[in-house]
Amino acid sequence: MLALTFLGNAVPAGVIASAAAGWLFVISRRLEAVFVVALTGSASLVGWLLKMLIARPRPGDGMDETGFPSGHTLFAMSFYGFLFYLTPELIKSRLLLIILRSGLTLAILFTGTSRIHLGMHWPLDVFGSLILGALILAPAVVLYERKAKNRGG
Repeated sequence: MLALTFLGNAVPAGVIASAAAGWLFVISRRLEAVFVVALTGSASLVGWLLKMLIARPRPGDGMDETGFPSGHTLFAMSFYGFLFYLTPELIKSRLLLIILRSGLTLAILFTGTSRIHLGMHWPLDVFGSLILGALILAPAVVLYERKAKNRGG
């Protein structure tokens, strides 16, 4: 649980998203690379703004930061969710596709679960963050599909 939480911290999450965007760029999937950066950046910004506006306290004592939304869960849903969407375009092996998509799904679910388990968020914070992440991800996928169609695939 600590490892999953660590991977969702700002610096490791930024490194992971940058590495994914860099890999996509190298394999000539520049549009996808731009979407990874824009989507994770947008999710971060929305999460930060909502934390300031809502200021919901976290469980436990003495935590300075607010609880909703869970930035870790929001990152997981937007980033891993977009990779989940992209994998059929990038991976041709059915077995590898199933393995990767299963891993991405587990990463999303266990990131949120880790935040609850470690006492950093209420379950409702995590559930709301999953929904918020989906609300950010869905229009991004629609926009991506339009842009990909315009470029010819």
